[in-house]
Amino acid sequence: MLDSQAKAAAEGLRYKMDQRYLVLEISGNSAVVNQQGPAGSGHSDFIAALPEDACRYALYTDTSGKAVLITWTPEGASVKQKMLYDSQKNAVHGELGYDTFPHIEASEYNDISEDVIAARGR
Repeated sequence: MLDSQAKAAAEGLRYKMDQRYLVLEISGNSAVVNQQGPAGSGHSDFIAALPEDACRYALYTDTSGKAVLITWTPEGASVKQKMLYDSQKNAVHGELGYDTFPHIEASEYNDISEDVIAARGR
């Protein structure tokens, strides 16, 4: 499901901590990197990377290094896309190696505020 660039980016975020966030989208039969945020990126940069009308998967680390998985399914996304992302969620999270990490299903930006992420991160 994940392409090689997405796997490498996820490993970089997890082990090298060289990124603050990673946003993935489904393209064809693969989850591919849509956007990456360097280690110095802020929460507002992460929020700006998530579209109002399309689903995404995201890995995000807060300032203390706690990681959280996010399935982003905004109200503006089509029902078909929401169903696709929901059906592939476990496979993507498993391949990322983060399947035991906290997970947030978000449809609004408030669902992934800094406070919510800090409370859920590990």
